[in-house]
Amino acid sequence: MQMLLDYGAEVNATFATLETTALMTSSFHGHSQIVRMLLDHGANAKAVDTQGSTALGYAFGGSVNILHPFNGLLSRTTWVN
Repeated sequence: MQMLLDYGAEVNATFATLETTALMTSSFHGHSQIVRMLLDHGANAKAVDTQGSTALGYAFGGSVNILHPFNGLLSRTTWVN
């Protein structure tokens, strides 16, 4: 992941029918180091997929609870849909 980011990969690119981002997918699967890396590179934690879900929602509903990378954002961000 770091190499892709170093070479200019679009951190907020969407894919698949749901238009999910790498941050959403990483959050869902419990990859906390990748979540932190994406957030550090400017990933939009407020981006929504076609169902209105954010990366935070994916973190809650995923296979592993990995909310700790979001702790700083939770305390300083307004989460209104």
